[in-house]
Amino acid sequence: MAYFIKAGYWEKLKKGYKGWLNLDDVIRSVVPASTLTTDELEALQGANSPGNTNVFATMGDVPTSLSELSGDTTHRVVTDAEKITWNAKQNVLFSQYLALFTQTSTNAPTINLLVDDFSVPTLARTAAGTYTITKTGAFTQYKTTPYKLQTSYDSVGNKITIEWTSVNVITLKTYGVADTAVLLDGCLDHQEVNIKVYL
Repeated sequence: MAYFIKAGYWEKLKKGYKGWLNLDDVIRSVVPASTLTTDELEALQGANSPGNTNVFATMGDVPTSLSELSGDTTHRVVTDAEKITWNAKQNVLFSQYLALFTQTSTNAPTINLLVDDFSVPTLARTAAGTYTITKTGAFTQYKTTPYKLQTSYDSVGNKITIEWTSVNVITLKTYGVADTAVLLDGCLDHQEVNIKVYL
């Protein structure tokens, strides 16, 4: 229940009547005196003490920019560039080599390169109708496609096979239309070769 003091009585109550308690004395008796210094009281109110010696943080002490924060082993601030790089890594499922192969006479194949995540593997002709794509350690076993022998035919009927040979080598072979059991050069004309290594 709220109690009200009639206008004009407050000063009289504060001064006290004879035999009455003085209200200031009563309040002081139940409220402990402050142990804070003047500087500390000013600091609580947002003022800086002389020489900035107060132990209380003011609004000016609170960081307002991420650049003012420091990281630790489990929490750190990253830049937009770092976030983009990280997100890109999360989205990559495989490394890829994609090119259109052409081969003539007894030469190594030439290519129109479309995608190369392997930093230019070496192309070579090792025998009639036999060609290798070599990059040390690039073609991880059981994670590379094509892995088992894959066979396809071009528009004129030449037979083309590609398969994983080792972690370093993918082998491509071509057979002519007349006899698809005989290896033959000159059968590649912008033939697509697509190799993927899953991470």
